[in-house]
Amino acid sequence: MWATPPQPTLPARGSDPTLALASLIPSQGGTSIALFDFPPDSIMQNPTDSVQAYAELGAALPGLIECFEPDSPGMHTTATIDYGVILEGEMWLELDNGQSRLVKAGDIVIQNGTRHAWRNKSSAIARALFVMVGTAPSDNPVV
Repeated sequence: MWATPPQPTLPARGSDPTLALASLIPSQGGTSIALFDFPPDSIMQNPTDSVQAYAELGAALPGLIECFEPDSPGMHTTATIDYGVILEGEMWLELDNGQSRLVKAGDIVIQNGTRHAWRNKSSAIARALFVMVGTAPSDNPVV
């Protein structure tokens, strides 16, 4: 939806800073905001054409798709502080320690560069808004 570089300035009238970005993941000090619709896991786990599905996700999630772990579908870590707001439906937040938390519409989740995955175990699409603030990578993320 929108992004800012580190130390942003007010853009000139009519300019769109997102057009030049190659990644949803902001650089250190930068920000990005994105709205995501999460289809039910039953659909995501059984695509009719997995190669095409991955290509579509790659095009829709530039920079983010590369953060996903091939051996742990959905699990990912980014050098960002994420403010997530569940707008519709419900999601399960799977944490690095194996625990999961149910988050529903109106709930806010903060991720501090931690390894996690989002799961939609319902039969309806869930919608969430994320604001990501780029940080320096850390060997010891705060949980």
